[in-house]
Amino acid sequence: MSICVLFTFVLLYSCERCRNTAYCELALVGRNYFDMYKEGAYWIYYNQDSSKVDSVYIINFENRYHKNTKEPCIEWNDITFNLENEYLNHGNVKVSIGNLGNCEIGSAHFLFSEGGGIVYKFRKGDTALTCPNVECNVMQPFQLRGDPKYTFYEVTVYDSMYWFAPEFGLIQYVSYNKLDTFYLNKFVSK
Repeated sequence: MSICVLFTFVLLYSCERCRNTAYCELALVGRNYFDMYKEGAYWIYYNQDSSKVDSVYIINFENRYHKNTKEPCIEWNDITFNLENEYLNHGNVKVSIGNLGNCEIGSAHFLFSEGGGIVYKFRKGDTALTCPNVECNVMQPFQLRGDPKYTFYEVTVYDSMYWFAPEFGLIQYVSYNKLDTFYLNKFVSK
């Protein structure tokens, strides 16, 4: 009888093991808006009259690898990090970007230490981000400070306060105290 139990256990264990593993990457629209958030990246912003500057930079970056070990077997990565800043949130913003193993849906969460935050959702095949429970618009073209030299396309505006552009991330925002609007001046991705 113990041989039957052992055989049954081995059979069940081998049935659940992965035979083929697929990588579940972030949807293209998510990669376009959020791939620049990597270790060593930073953004420099100035307010309208350039009297204030905000340096936004990444700290505590983690690229977490995950694997589902039961059929259908998939692997994926989710990233988490903090954005240090002075005027965006007066301190630290906790960020998580990923799909949690769902190959069809992804999200980006920017959680403010003062409460609230930014949440974007995106699906495989989408061409724009969606914003649950808040106003979300796509502007194209969008000129930073109204200057044609700084024209961006497919800019997603979250709650009329945060402007995100593909390949740059956050390009404009209203300060946490709502006294200033800050505009991207420099962006460096490592």
